[in-house]
Amino acid sequence: MGKWNADNLMTTVTTGNTSLQSAVVNLNPKTKQAMYAAGKKGPIVKRSWSGCAFNAAGEELDVQVASTMVAAQTFDLPYDVVSKFIQTWDNGDETTEDLISIILEVGLYTEAGENKPKLHRLNKVMLRTYTSWETRMKEELDFDIEQDVLPVGTEEAAELIFAGV
Repeated sequence: MGKWNADNLMTTVTTGNTSLQSAVVNLNPKTKQAMYAAGKKGPIVKRSWSGCAFNAAGEELDVQVASTMVAAQTFDLPYDVVSKFIQTWDNGDETTEDLISIILEVGLYTEAGENKPKLHRLNKVMLRTYTSWETRMKEELDFDIEQDVLPVGTEEAAELIFAGV
């Protein structure tokens, strides 16, 4: 959650450059073009070699990619660049459409390391103004309950409240 400004009960949440954008910048044109073509055909899978970004991109070149080493050899990339991309893709929230968008933003034909991401690319801004402190606390508690995360001491407080019932 973002920082609270107690004077006007407002919160703002912002995010900067994505890790995926930083990982895509390090890919060469051959890789970005193959991933772009694969992404246009359909969703790219996460956390599995079957249909993953390098596997799908390899299919565009008629190559079966089922390991980091094969991906590095097929796309003429350093092993660590492939590994970092896979780790970032598998652990991120980005969709195939996000990947395509980032590839286009970075450039389909730019060499690895060119067109570094802007330092302050703004992805999301959420602004919520609350009419009272109680409203803010209630919404925050409701969110925590939906996420199945209760603030410290909540269970003890509930036991005390309902002990007399």
